[in-house]
Amino acid sequence: MHFSIKRAVEGGDDIRGYELPSWALLVILIDILLLIPTVLLFEYTFKMIYPVFAMVEDENPPAYEPVSLQDQSADAEGGAGIGITRNGFKHTRGQPRTVTSSFRAINRLLVANGGFGANFRGFFCFLAQVFLTSMVVGIFTGAVGGFFYPVATLLASLILVQLSTAWVHIVISEKSPLHFWSRLPPFRRTFDATWKAVTIFWFAREVARFVPFAAAFILGLQMPKTGLNEPMDMNAMDASFIVKSLLVILVTLACSIFVIIPAYVVLVRVQASLLPVEQSTIIPFDRSFEGKVEPEVVGGKGYATVTDAWVTFSRSSWRRLLTLYVKMFLLSIGALLVSSAIIVPQAVFIAKHSKQVR
Repeated sequence: MHFSIKRAVEGGDDIRGYELPSWALLVILIDILLLIPTVLLFEYTFKMIYPVFAMVEDENPPAYEPVSLQDQSADAEGGAGIGITRNGFKHTRGQPRTVTSSFRAINRLLVANGGFGANFRGFFCFLAQVFLTSMVVGIFTGAVGGFFYPVATLLASLILVQLSTAWVHIVISEKSPLHFWSRLPPFRRTFDATWKAVTIFWFAREVARFVPFAAAFILGLQMPKTGLNEPMDMNAMDASFIVKSLLVILVTLACSIFVIIPAYVVLVRVQASLLPVEQSTIIPFDRSFEGKVEPEVVGGKGYATVTDAWVTFSRSSWRRLLTLYVKMFLLSIGALLVSSAIIVPQAVFIAKHSKQVR
């Protein structure tokens, strides 16, 4: 296995070739095989599934808490006394407890409803949504120009409301033998229920994308000049540059917390309200939204409005959700450090055992 390094020198470019040791490819393949599930776990399970649970969970849980099948087996072998009942729930001793208060509780909930694979529930529905979104955006921007990319993303989101809503349903409901395309809700009803929330979320993302650039422009923040074969201008990274960069980062973080997350909470809760009554959830979920949503059989809409989704999400729920995001961020930093501690020494070791070829 060969690779080349190009660097600029006086009088032209210096190109050197190197041959990796024969075992390097095996090490790289092992790293990739280990990184793929890890990346999926962090980017999909922790970043997407866990927050959805926190957004829809009812703060008034039942008197029994779900436990995993492994806990039931251990209880059966160890005899009575642990307090796990035959139906897979254990008594909470009357103390209110939300599942999304801890990562372990969420993981236990998922494992109890499908094993380790439940961490990736709805993944193929998500892939289909990503693929079709790319197609719609590509077709639209190809026809009218890239300047209208934001409009294209809104159009794609509205056209594919069935997929995004079905994904939420798959995540929060019990395992079903049906394929995701068989669980798509009716388009007309889904569109009527979610178009406002979808538009609000789209607008929030556009605001969060524009505001940091506007802040950088107002502050006069300029990135240090550099090029492919030129060293970075370190003199430009003075105290003023660092302060301005930190301010832009704070603005970006504020947009995420106060703009994107609230809009996404509303969207997810509205989509969750469309869950068919015959489908049970794996997490406590108040379908009535504190009595604000009336079933269609009694003349109600049968789903939550944007206002219903917003006003019924309590302050403690916000605190629990933001705490979950902080935990995810810290966990991601820890995983990044661990991965770097493993991969960097490997890269150095492989480089030392590589031979230069001419």
